Amino acid sequence: MTPETTSSDWTGRLYRAGLSRAETVMVRASPQGLVLDGERTVPRHTLTIVPPVGGDYWRFEFANGDTLEVMGGGPLAAALGHTPGLLSRLEGSWRLALASVPVLLGLGAATWYWGVPWAADLAAAHTPPWVEQKLTDAGLDLIFRNEKERTTIDPARQKRLADILADMVGAREGDAFRLHFLNSPLVGPNAFALPGGDIVVTDQLLKILDDEEVAAVLAHEVGHVRHRHGLRLALRASGLSVLAAVAVGDASTAGHFLVGAPVLLLNLRFTREFEAEADADALAWLSHSPGPHEPPRSPCAFARALRKIVDSPEVKQAAAIAGHIPSWLATHPMTEERLRPFDAACPAKI
Repeated sequence: MTPETTSSDWTGRLYRAGLSRAETVMVRASPQGLVLDGERTVPRHTLTIVPPVGGDYWRFEFANGDTLEVMGGGPLAAALGHTPGLLSRLEGSWRLALASVPVLLGLGAATWYWGVPWAADLAAAHTPPWVEQKLTDAGLDLIFRNEKERTTIDPARQKRLADILADMVGAREGDAFRLHFLNSPLVGPNAFALPGGDIVVTDQLLKILDDEEVAAVLAHEVGHVRHRHGLRLALRASGLSVLAAVAVGDASTAGHFLVGAPVLLLNLRFTREFEAEADADALAWLSHSPGPHEPPRSPCAFARALRKIVDSPEVKQAAAIAGHIPSWLATHPMTEERLRPFDAACPAKI
């Protein structure tokens, strides 16, 4: 508080050692130390003076465990011979405070853009497989909770595609990958991988692709699993949400938008990054010569599959509703960008 009686008299709150209730006392500085209520003198050499950080309460800690708090007690501390430290000088300088704003914003942006993804990827690398499986099981329960979504694909083709996946990943990883079939007009022609190694393909995708093209898509999804994209994306999204919530605090409706929009945009960037990485894995597998008893492979298969998906009525309808989406806002890289390396590696025109 501000001085009460004279320029050297201050009102303070005294907390006795071991007690939570404060006593109001009058304090002033003297050559001998701190004088309480004009009677008790606490020698200067027994005092520890703690400047405020982010507030205006000065703390004077006594050797016997008592603590005195004085609002605006800087002059009282100075009268006792206290010299402000670097932090106090910085806090009291508006020029330095103003100059620190861009530095803090830069550090925050760097943490947001690079620090959180790095920390999330590090956490993903040390996450035990059972955690991924828990996430996968929960996802599968959600996906297949509707009986109407049971597949209509011929069991013989289901087995054929499951065998293709098993040959693709090999015996060492075979148990980690499982293929599921989903009949979902809402999802449309699509395939996606869950963190634990389960890959879901829709009936709508299988109706427009042949087995060679489906194998190319599966190679892409296997890349997602091997790079742990699902878990990394979940951890990155969680980390960004926590960081955004800390930055905004108790967010209102507008605050929720401010928190959600940057998280969404950054996660879209991560998705494009992961799609490109999975595409590279698919291209490597399709470019590798198969064994004598394996079906032929070609990068052309992925290019054909992607073109068929993009040209499907469901995807065209969704694109018409969404309108033109800028490349920086798309969850996947632009089709032309993705097709370029596959077309370049394709031995024949498709």
